[in-house]
Amino acid sequence: MEDESKGTSDGGADRAELYPQLRRAVLNEIRAPDLLPYLDSLVEYYLSESKNIEDAMFDVNSLEEKEIADLHLISAKRCKFYLQCYFRARLAKIDRYYLYLLSQEATKERLSPAELRYAEGYKGVIEAHLRATVLDELPANVQALDERSSEANMVPEPNLNIHVFCRALTNIGTIVTDEDRGVLLDLAAGSVALLPYRRIQPYILSGDLELV
Repeated sequence: MEDESKGTSDGGADRAELYPQLRRAVLNEIRAPDLLPYLDSLVEYYLSESKNIEDAMFDVNSLEEKEIADLHLISAKRCKFYLQCYFRARLAKIDRYYLYLLSQEATKERLSPAELRYAEGYKGVIEAHLRATVLDELPANVQALDERSSEANMVPEPNLNIHVFCRALTNIGTIVTDEDRGVLLDLAAGSVALLPYRRIQPYILSGDLELV
């Protein structure tokens, strides 16, 4: 665990404890094929902390205070970098899978309010553009952008069957990695494995596994 300015301010200990969670959230989002639930409280905490640290720079009165403030500022910039990576990873998935994410409540709930507005607006812009340039010239039965049937699936979906590297954060126990062949794997805390994402998705969501 990294010690982010622990003990140097009232919020130092909290930042030190939450920083690994932020880093894990970013790496999980980057490496997961699907969009993970938006971590509202963690993101809002670091956005607020970064702003507070930057605002406090204006109240520095001595060289010693400036040195301490500089350390806090470095910590804040590092956290802002992780947040930017987090938002970029999520935005890329929303751009690619917006129809899929908006098609059901379970996936819509993974979006933040701002992301939901963006996805709906993006969908409207894309549909308007395609209708003005292509769709209106096609037969009515092939104009739908969100058709999902046995004959045609127009909605791109994340591939949950890809294999990913993961690390167990708790003693998970035995999981089924291949139902067809009856393959079982015991995952103890600290163990690393290459597994189909679909099999470990619940443990990623519960925080028992992290992607590496």
